[in-house]
Amino acid sequence: MMGWLGFLAVVPWMTAFIWSFKPTTIIDIRRTPREEKEAIDEIIARMSGKPAVPQDPKQPKPGKDSGPHA
Repeated sequence: MMGWLGFLAVVPWMTAFIWSFKPTTIIDIRRTPREEKEAIDEIIARMSGKPAVPQDPKQPKPGKDSGPHA
């Protein structure tokens, strides 16, 4: 009986210890995917010595046909 109690007390701790060190995917939520792509393109352009090509924004600017409430 004591063996089973010891086993049941140790298994969750071992599982938590192993789980705490598993590799995970890091997700950066500071920028949207489009902003991230633009930032990566700028970094690549800067590293290759080429001027960064400004891209046209996909969303309209505020005050310029920004929707039904404009």
